[in-house]
Amino acid sequence: MPTQSTPIKDFFVGLGLLIGGGVVVLLLWLIPLGVLAGLIYLGLSLFTDWSFIPKFVISILASCITLFVLGLLSDTYELFGVRWLGKKPTPCPHCGKNLRTALAKQCRHCGADWHSES
Repeated sequence: MPTQSTPIKDFFVGLGLLIGGGVVVLLLWLIPLGVLAGLIYLGLSLFTDWSFIPKFVISILASCITLFVLGLLSDTYELFGVRWLGKKPTPCPHCGKNLRTALAKQCRHCGADWHSES
């Protein structure tokens, strides 16, 4: 027998999902940040004689900048994908399935060939 939902119960369920999703997103950024900062700190430890604080600050800043730039690059890559996906595919005149390219003269699905047609 299903239970009835109440507005208060729905509120707390939504709040839990919101907080849980925020924790997941935070962990998805903190784990690569920590790994990258640790690698940069290790490199600075091997090649410099700086104290702990400058090495730590530079490693955190460099890893934040690196992740930010990679995020910008991935967003740019998605914009190109949206532009390419916005084009309508050319259908095969025989079977109606999408051709591989817009200038294709042969269907890879049904094998129809219209090279000789003008």
